Amino acid sequence: MIDQDVKEIFDFDKNISKYHWTVAEQRARNNETVQTTVGNMSRILNTTFDFKNYLYRAYQFGNVTLNDMDTVSLHEIDFFKQVSALIDKTSPRILQNYILWYFMMDQAALMPKNIRAIKEKFERTIRGTSAEQPRTTECSSLVNTAMGFAVSKLYIKKYFDENARNESLEMIENIRNSFINILDKSTWMDNTSKVKAIEKVKEIEQHIGYPDYLGSENNTKLENDYAAYVFDTSYIHNIWKIQVILSIENFQLFRKPVLRKQWETVPPTIINAFYDASKNQIVFPAGILQMPFFDKNAPKYLNYGGIGMVIGHEITHGFDDNGRQFDKDGNRIPWWTGETIEKFNNRKQCIIDQYKNFSVSQVDMK
Repeated sequence: MIDQDVKEIFDFDKNISKYHWTVAEQRARNNETVQTTVGNMSRILNTTFDFKNYLYRAYQFGNVTLNDMDTVSLHEIDFFKQVSALIDKTSPRILQNYILWYFMMDQAALMPKNIRAIKEKFERTIRGTSAEQPRTTECSSLVNTAMGFAVSKLYIKKYFDENARNESLEMIENIRNSFINILDKSTWMDNTSKVKAIEKVKEIEQHIGYPDYLGSENNTKLENDYAAYVFDTSYIHNIWKIQVILSIENFQLFRKPVLRKQWETVPPTIINAFYDASKNQIVFPAGILQMPFFDKNAPKYLNYGGIGMVIGHEITHGFDDNGRQFDKDGNRIPWWTGETIEKFNNRKQCIIDQYKNFSVSQVDMK
């Protein structure tokens, strides 16, 4: 019986995967979003699954009441339709086993060593390698993920150099002005698209290093933000509690205004940089404003080649095939004209053709 259950889980998962867009399709079809209402979802998806009831109950978990006229944006609608049809013809036993399998695989890392060892063996078999991190690394990473802004306050006080913040602001302005000059001289953008592009780059909101309240001695905001984080001695229960808190916070974002100037989700300890198209916002956390990206004692040309390169990279995200779907205020309003899109695609095709000629001998593919 167990062998049959495993095969059915695998086959069901494999069938679902057939309906997903590839990464290339996701980028090419990024604007294929269907807007409908909560009350109309099940009709559009043509399924017996009660999406309306599912959404109502999910948002009630966050004390948010939906109504039938609330707007829903459906991305990859073909996927929803096909998977909904697949669910309709799949037995409850397979669906239950599938959910339990994914739940256990997701939670195994939080369980005792004998359970973690089973997952590690599975990962090694499937992926060819698996290595469990030391518990100190695992736990410190978890604390940083769950309470990143509290950890960041300690990090900033001990390690962060304010020179990095001030010099980064200067570099952003210089790189922004250079980018405007490039846009102004571009030959593939028509004047209408060019004007909107320049407006957009001027309106990019920047967050550098950390939100100002973390540099203050006043801890009121942090204490309020983490007031619900009261833990017991059970590791897995504490993780579940954090997941519940974060889920409720996400549900409660519904109907709240988007605050473009507010630093919200990315803790300053992260060693990365970000562009958020829905806010037209770039974020450079304190974690990345250090060697090898930035050094206050280095010549400026090295810092421009380090963090300056990252700044330029993030700015251009606002003007790639995804960023062009959002206007200067972060609204999903495409602003390239048909003429500009055509010229862009012609230039893009040249690069596509070039890379099509590269062969990967190990797999005998181009």
